Amino acid sequence: EAIRAYALVFMKTPTGRALLRRGKSGSVIDHLTTADIAATPVPILPIEMRQEIVEIAGQSIHAAAEARIRLRNLLAAQEANLPVPGRSRILSRGWTMQSGGLHGRIDAAYYDPLVTAARAQLAATGGVRCGEIAQASLPTRYKRYYVSGAFGRPILSGRQILQIEPINLRFVSDRSFREPDRYVIRSGMTIFGADGRAEGGQGTAALVTQDRSGWLASNHVMRLVPHSGVRPGAVWLAVAARQSKAQINALSFGSVVDQV
Repeated sequence: EAIRAYALVFMKTPTGRALLRRGKSGSVIDHLTTADIAATPVPILPIEMRQEIVEIAGQSIHAAAEARIRLRNLLAAQEANLPVPGRSRILSRGWTMQSGGLHGRIDAAYYDPLVTAARAQLAATGGVRCGEIAQASLPTRYKRYYVSGAFGRPILSGRQILQIEPINLRFVSDRSFREPDRYVIRSGMTIFGADGRAEGGQGTAALVTQDRSGWLASNHVMRLVPHSGVRPGAVWLAVAARQSKAQINALSFGSVVDQV
């Protein structure tokens, strides 16, 4: 276990990543082989330093696992108290809508019977509209000036907000924005991808924690700021529920990329 934690930490360093990738091959998609990995040199530091590294790594791994388990249990408890409605018929058989039931839209997903049932279920159990507990905002497009970490701030994409460690994190200069503060995310916000695929990650909520407070997020990331007196965790839990995500996805529009 100690060797595993020590190797993990080294592989996450810039040096470790560079050594891992030096043997990559492939004309379109990069590949690594077991021989490449086996030949990667790993420094063996003095035992006291290794033990300190292993201890810190173990604490970090345990904290991340504990947090994921607690969040999963919270969602499971919520779903146990409020079971998701089932479908009355399979999608391939479709359903019938009267013209009087159309409200400004004609796309089928907006009138999915499952979404209608989820909305009715939440209303019957005292549910409220999202705007009653949080303020939603989505900034406009901007001209991107990417820079190194010393000259800009980290900026999250819609996909990266769901990653514990953002992959290929970019940094952007404040001169990219007329009002940089509109793109800043802060601890306690609930955020989710406003663009993407309705059947994929779009609408999957994440809670901004202190370690990312002050970072930036792109114009493809929806922000929800809790109203005064509303606990941030309560907003995340409400939006993360499957009934809520189904309603968000049903609002999507766009011919190629789904957007809310």
